[in-house]
Amino acid sequence: MLSPTSPVFSTLSNLSMRAMNRFERSVEKTLDKTQPVSTNSGRENSGQYLYSSRLQNDIRHAKILGSNLQGVVSQGQMQEGYLQTAIVKYQRMSVLATEASNPMLNGLERASMQLEFDQLREDVHQLRQESFNGHKILTDEEQQEATLPNETFALRNVNLPTFADSSTLSVESIENAASAISTIDGTLQNLSSQRANIGSNRAQAEISIERLNRKVAAAEFSFARMSDEEMIKDLTTVARHKLSSDASMALLTQARGINRNLTESLL
Repeated sequence: MLSPTSPVFSTLSNLSMRAMNRFERSVEKTLDKTQPVSTNSGRENSGQYLYSSRLQNDIRHAKILGSNLQGVVSQGQMQEGYLQTAIVKYQRMSVLATEASNPMLNGLERASMQLEFDQLREDVHQLRQESFNGHKILTDEEQQEATLPNETFALRNVNLPTFADSSTLSVESIENAASAISTIDGTLQNLSSQRANIGSNRAQAEISIERLNRKVAAAEFSFARMSDEEMIKDLTTVARHKLSSDASMALLTQARGINRNLTESLL
């Protein structure tokens, strides 16, 4: 054994400590490299993360547009229902006017027909006041527009004709009944064209919804694939650095033990 005061002991001890210190600094550098893994990954892949964020925004925007277009479809379905109800009422009014053309009717019968005729006209007027999402379902309001990426299409107006003046049409006489028949026939033709407008609106909206659905599906697939690839890459990087860190710590522990044993052997 060497005496702690021996020059040889001092030299060997200093050499051992310097070697140990160099090794510890080397291990510290290795450990430092494992810390900013996620930061480096985000910095190195900032372009992909930016694209991923933009992709998510596009998906949300497309879903909002799809929801708005679905509102157009729902409104069209309601318009069709209300138009059909109006058509039935106008057809009944036409029947009453035709029956009122019979010169053999007495005054009581005509009065009863006029009462029903007026009630039907009032029912149609009430239909025109119904609203959906803040807009009247059957109205002559200004034309609306639906705006989509790279396209804008106009929603055709759906205007339910109504009798503003209850005194303008009646079935109280043969002459008035004949005039009512002519007016109501024109109204029924107008309702048919309104139904065509509804069909056009719904068709445009449904086609656009289908396009948006395909766009959303493709974007969601791309986002999911990108997320999976990034997650696998990050997990692989973390695992690789963890293995390096664990190995370095094991070597450091082993080196410290060797240094301690060497010092003890010299004493």
